[in-house]
Amino acid sequence: MTEADLDGDGNVEEVRQVAAGSPRCAGAVFAKVGEGYVSYLPEGAPISKVRPLEMPGADGQLLFTLANHPRGGFQATMLALSDAGLVEVRTDAGDPVFPFVATDTDQAYLSASCTPGGFRVRQAVAHEPAGVMFTWDVRQRTYGYEQGVARLQDETEIADNVLPGKLPREFPDLARRRLFKNC
Repeated sequence: MTEADLDGDGNVEEVRQVAAGSPRCAGAVFAKVGEGYVSYLPEGAPISKVRPLEMPGADGQLLFTLANHPRGGFQATMLALSDAGLVEVRTDAGDPVFPFVATDTDQAYLSASCTPGGFRVRQAVAHEPAGVMFTWDVRQRTYGYEQGVARLQDETEIADNVLPGKLPREFPDLARRRLFKNC
């Protein structure tokens, strides 16, 4: 159980999740808001971690969740309270904000942090076209946040052809998979 002020009224709601091994609604997240309940049932792997998130520009707190895949990897999501209940924050094009991260390889570099008015997501991807030596490109997407929607404001490549040994030194947030540690 965790607590979050989902509706922004100054009072916290108890947020609970159904155990991953439960025969019904495994990994679902739910909370009592006002006189009723709101819930979110993930489509993929059951949610294993939930914590409140102070998102700049949001009326109430969001929920940041991680769903661990049994074969190695995780899916991060943000949930927001809406008239429809708890919904996944998606881009204005309807796409997920975060990619699936496979942790059974050495290519699982992802970070996210809050910025004034929204947040940013960084990801290291294999440089293309492949050269003689394997290298990384670091891409950054900056989003504004408004009423459950992430609006892409900027997408840039912030580093090109980074050697594997340099990536953890130059981008420790990526190597350590820091996700919203500043908010």
